[in-house]
Amino acid sequence: MKDSNHSFLKVVLAYCLVIGLVLLWSGNKREKTVFDKYLVSFRGLSISCNNLDLSTLFFKEVLEFKEESSYPHLFILPDRSSVQLQEGKDLAPTSIDIRLRVRNGIYKLHEKLSKRVSTFSKDHGTAGISNYEKSDSDIHFTITDPSGLKFTFYQVRVFSKG
Repeated sequence: MKDSNHSFLKVVLAYCLVIGLVLLWSGNKREKTVFDKYLVSFRGLSISCNNLDLSTLFFKEVLEFKEESSYPHLFILPDRSSVQLQEGKDLAPTSIDIRLRVRNGIYKLHEKLSKRVSTFSKDHGTAGISNYEKSDSDIHFTITDPSGLKFTFYQVRVFSKG
């Protein structure tokens, strides 16, 4: 009985050694970057807009992004990343398109945001929302704020095999 336990232990240790060596060998095949030594993660964007006050109001009232109290014009998105708005008079209106993935309920979301965009536009000027469109891969719509910033909301289409 002792010999069988001893043999089993040898097999387990040999197996763990082989797995460990394979992991070490496979990890060395990719090219090292500067980020291998430092912990770096994406937290957000800094975006210039033509009208900082109007875009800030749009982020609050239409999109309902939460403004960080300790930093002016810094908004926390639903996935906890952030967007920092800053004044930029030379912004090309079509140069920025922020893509936001919707997991479910894109039609209801479109309906709610359409009402908000309409109300905002009556009170503050031009903002727009497209109709939703279907492509082979997704369903999407775009909202444009008064500064020309675009927000594309999309939901990946799932097809059943049948």
